[in-house]
Amino acid sequence: MSVVSILKSVALYGGGIIAAIALGVFAWLLWPINVDESKDDPAVLVANEIALGDVFYEEGYVGPQGARTHYVTAGQGDAIIFMHGFPSYWFSMFPLMEAFKNDHQVIAIDGLGVGRSDAPADVDAYKLEQLVGSIEHVVERFDLERVHLVGHDWGVAIVTAYAQAHPEKVNTVTTMAALPHNVLLTRLEQDDEHREVFAYTSYFASANPVLLKALGVKRQVW
Repeated sequence: MSVVSILKSVALYGGGIIAAIALGVFAWLLWPINVDESKDDPAVLVANEIALGDVFYEEGYVGPQGARTHYVTAGQGDAIIFMHGFPSYWFSMFPLMEAFKNDHQVIAIDGLGVGRSDAPADVDAYKLEQLVGSIEHVVERFDLERVHLVGHDWGVAIVTAYAQAHPEKVNTVTTMAALPHNVLLTRLEQDDEHREVFAYTSYFASANPVLLKALGVKRQVW
């Protein structure tokens, strides 16, 4: 076989690999990530192992197929809905849920694209009005007339947006960290300093599941 033939074979072989990789990346970018609802959330299992008393946690899903929202709940009484910050998930609210579960119904939500909630490929699914819908689905699921809302970090934007849209359904709003969504968005549009402060979100968004798994990030975070 001549050198030219070998080079042509390598070029064709390499081109096929590149094409396959490109196709895989393209599919990965467009393919929605749906959760297998038949499998237990490991965090719920841990929560019930370390929970104090005899009030335990259970999980469920609400919302349309492809944009299902995962929630965890315990207790009875006036409802408190917890919305975690970024980059976290429902279990970050576990200590607060423990504190209130004996005389309230506590409900923590995994934001869309986080934890065991679905991760739609369509960016429009993550607009604020859609994220607020996650709270509305939970309110409807439990037929709640009024709720207390607790938000942390970016979760503040979601709970305050819900309270502004549905004040008749809200008893109290407790916020930790970020500004209410309408104030925050204005700052991000007009203030270079705020854009720089929140630039870390783009850094996290640039990661991909395959690389994170290869680097063992899950174990490092734990």
